[in-house]
Amino acid sequence: MNEKEFSMKTEECVEERPVPWRMDAAESMSDWEIEVKCEDTLETKLYNVHKVYLGAGMFRSKYFSTLFKSSSNLKELKECKSRITLKYSATKAFPDFLDHIYTGKCNINVTNAIALRFLATYFIVPTLTNLLRIFLEEDIERNYLNYVSDAAIYNDIILPCVIRKSAKEFEKVDIEKILSLDSVAFELVVASQYLKCDSLKLSSRVAEYCRRHANITGDFFSIVTDPSIMPNIEPYEALYFINMCIKCRCSKESTESLIQRCIAACKDWEAVFQQTVLKPKPNEADELYYSTIPDSIKVKLLESAFVSANDDYSRLKYIINGFHDITKGLLKKKLFQSFC
Repeated sequence: MNEKEFSMKTEECVEERPVPWRMDAAESMSDWEIEVKCEDTLETKLYNVHKVYLGAGMFRSKYFSTLFKSSSNLKELKECKSRITLKYSATKAFPDFLDHIYTGKCNINVTNAIALRFLATYFIVPTLTNLLRIFLEEDIERNYLNYVSDAAIYNDIILPCVIRKSAKEFEKVDIEKILSLDSVAFELVVASQYLKCDSLKLSSRVAEYCRRHANITGDFFSIVTDPSIMPNIEPYEALYFINMCIKCRCSKESTESLIQRCIAACKDWEAVFQQTVLKPKPNEADELYYSTIPDSIKVKLLESAFVSANDDYSRLKYIINGFHDITKGLLKKKLFQSFC
């Protein structure tokens, strides 16, 4: 049997085994434990690991390497157990983190990359940090919006970059991606100095986001409807916005500013009449929005709409009269020519 045949036979005899930390503690001869507690859910999970991988392997953690060489009287060393509390996304990424320390490989994707970078930084794992740098440099160009939430949670260095890209493309980005952002990420993008979005479209997107998410606060609503970024309101969202600033108990200044802009939007009298005085209303929610608005604001809304409708009627009447005079003149001219 030559060397190549022997090698092939040997590989056939080797049993495929899971990564040691995924095995039973006794079977894998685990000599260390890591207890991970989720800060958000308070759930804990215990990982049976091995000092040789954590502190001396090719993809080792410098944190554990230093810890295991320490001669101090730490409780961690006495118990052979590390305890750490992490954000939810980091607890989900922790198995992938351990896989890298044991094998050098890691399942990196858009949902875990930032959490993994936090873990790689915290536990000082240079090999994983390098892999993540390469992955993120390529993936950010395509999925910048998906990274805003986690980048904000972990204050990652890519945060300014992904906010800027998301703000510049806000008007073009698919609405479902925007609605998937948490409130912190949404606020960071909308309040960015780089935001590029038509005010009417922005008001529609903000309204849709607020409808989709519960527990919208007054501070959040005031920031994302600030007049500096939203000077004009989509007429069909005016009633909803008035209700929201009252419901969220926004500051007096913010409420007055938003109501003024909503009243100005009511110059689109057709949209206002559809949602207020016309029966039946196109949307059941319109009835609720209108019925809960204070009478003093209703008067201002309808007054703005009626004035605008009257102006349109006057212009239309002027055009019709002008058209009538021109038509009458042409008929007279034609009649005169027929007699000549």
